[in-house]
Amino acid sequence: MRRSASKSRAVSMPDLHSDESSKNEYANMLPDIYVIGLQELVKLDSKHAMSDKEGIHRQAEWEAWLLRVINSSALVNRAVEKRRSLEKTRRDSKGMGSTFKLLEKRMLMGLLLLVFVKQSVDVELMATAQTTAGILGVVGNKGAVGIALKHKGHRMAFVCAHLAAGRGKTKERNQNVSKIMEYMNFKTKDGDLKVHDFENRFFFGDLNYRISKMLSKDAIFHRIDKRDLVSL
Repeated sequence: MRRSASKSRAVSMPDLHSDESSKNEYANMLPDIYVIGLQELVKLDSKHAMSDKEGIHRQAEWEAWLLRVINSSALVNRAVEKRRSLEKTRRDSKGMGSTFKLLEKRMLMGLLLLVFVKQSVDVELMATAQTTAGILGVVGNKGAVGIALKHKGHRMAFVCAHLAAGRGKTKERNQNVSKIMEYMNFKTKDGDLKVHDFENRFFFGDLNYRISKMLSKDAIFHRIDKRDLVSL
């Protein structure tokens, strides 16, 4: 991470209302898979630890909204897929074009992990898993959810985590990560797999790591410029 005095150069997006070539250019930028992780879907209190009713409702709202947004962006690439003879794209119950579908989701209290894939792409769901790391190590106010996929022969593990909060709690956050990596267990047809067993691993979420010392902004940037990250 370095500061630069040079001006940033904006990335221009194609005009989706112009010619077909611009739409095709945008279509080629779309990925085959979207993996989205959310944290604090609900308040992390005793009420929601005992009941997931509100969480299920919020999950349904986010799922529908995200799918609508992803598919509205993907509409421009349906013509491209058709031209490439990818006729596997189905239509949803309302008869609208639906390029992406929800492959899988996993929720743990305030955590939600969703995987959306193109209808025309072959993605295998291997397994889902979760690990709690909250109060007494068993409550889901902290922890992680995971989804394992296989695509074009490559195995991928996606882990969405919420780690311990608070300045000075780096040790607790590190312990959370260690527990997740050790105890998250994907039960697949290939056997029980840990996160580190996958060739491709993605660990993200509300990790809560932060600058541990009370320093001025200039002092922080000075240490970053000097690559002195350990002291931060």
